[in-house]
Amino acid sequence: MRTYPPCDFEDDPAGKLAEFAANAKYEDLPPAVIDRAKMALLDTLAVIIGGSGRNSSPVAAAFAKRYENQAADARVMVYGYKCPAPIAAVPNGTFGRALDYGDCHVTGGHMSEYLIPTLFTSLNLGDRPFTGKDFILAFAVGSEWGTRHHTSYNFQYHSTEVPAEAGWVQSTAALAKFLGLDKQQFWNAMGLAYTACTFGEDQKNNEGSEGARLAHGFVSSTSIKACLLAKEGMTGPHSIYFGEGGILRHIIWDDVDPSVLTDDLGKRWMFEDPHMSLTIKPYAACKFTHSCIYCMLRLRELHNIDHRDIADIHCIVAPNAGPVLFPSRWEPKSMGDLMYGLPYTQIQAAMYGDVQLDAFTDERLTNNEEMFSLLHLVHYSIDDSKDIFDGYTVEVTLKDGTKYSYTDDGIPGSVRNPMSWEQLEKKYWQCVPYSAVALAKEKLETVVEMCKDLENVKDLNELMDNLVP
Repeated sequence: MRTYPPCDFEDDPAGKLAEFAANAKYEDLPPAVIDRAKMALLDTLAVIIGGSGRNSSPVAAAFAKRYENQAADARVMVYGYKCPAPIAAVPNGTFGRALDYGDCHVTGGHMSEYLIPTLFTSLNLGDRPFTGKDFILAFAVGSEWGTRHHTSYNFQYHSTEVPAEAGWVQSTAALAKFLGLDKQQFWNAMGLAYTACTFGEDQKNNEGSEGARLAHGFVSSTSIKACLLAKEGMTGPHSIYFGEGGILRHIIWDDVDPSVLTDDLGKRWMFEDPHMSLTIKPYAACKFTHSCIYCMLRLRELHNIDHRDIADIHCIVAPNAGPVLFPSRWEPKSMGDLMYGLPYTQIQAAMYGDVQLDAFTDERLTNNEEMFSLLHLVHYSIDDSKDIFDGYTVEVTLKDGTKYSYTDDGIPGSVRNPMSWEQLEKKYWQCVPYSAVALAKEKLETVVEMCKDLENVKDLNELMDNLVP
């Protein structure tokens, strides 16, 4: 276990990060960072629209409706309710996670589905209209802090052991930048969010509960409260990394590198590093299932495999794929067991040739005897040499003894095979039919065009106008 010498709270890495974040300018951003923010926005809006009527989303929306028109400074996306921002954040954040279809950073974990709902909930909390450039800069700052945070303690390699995914980092940092907080206010906001959001998160995934989605709404709400309180002068803990209760003192493994938090700040944008960039999901399930889904689809295509001829499916995965390997995934009783399940997604891919939103409906959970009867065909082994998300292998044995094998050589949307705007737009339109409220096609088309031309948008409320009835 790592140990750290005593550190005065003013010397904590959070201070340098807050200074970097508060001083960052749009002109500092490389073109690749700007492009990534634009694609991430359209991708996240797609999953918000599609997720608005799924799983826990209607419950979260009904909660917000109780506060409709009370100090209404925010809008619930898709539904259109107006209510206080910390309340609207609960459904907006929940929508972003409802499908488990949002982007995922190779070392930073889930990011955009935390910070984008937070920013769009907060469009009326400033003293002027927020522009597309304001969004891009806030997105870059939040994503950068979040990536450095998770990468410093190898979150993705120890994801089943980490006490909490730090969505609060990117969400709070992005909003603090959006609202123009200075260094001290920024630092206080991060400390306040740290106090409220850390630890106790992992069990929601283990049990496949709806808390996996609602947690994002809680994080968005907390980020808004933390930033508004800090702006008014509330102080929070500053030594959030090296303090006695700091994050790094809770990490029990040795492969931790605190220097990642601050090295080359402002010079290197780690969240858009070509070797560890944000990846856009092509399949509507947990990222840890994607490499095997891709392999199964390629095997099915190359060898014309009929699922009825399969005797065994052997998946060779990385050690950190644990969340999709729980025993409950072979005996699914919740939607989480399907979305986070290696066996279900393998059989879905083998039977239907894709894993999209139609695979995760209530009917599939309650009236799916044929598919569930095949889950026992799926087995796995762990190979320590496999990468975090990519490079898995699937071996299929047919009933006549024929064996086929395929190793992932570049999932669409991955670092090795980035998604194009055309592919992203296809995903967007695949999400639209699942919206809780029908939005006009003209509005939905306008959303796409505004995301692609985001740097020229003068008031993001104009974009939001197209995301509500």
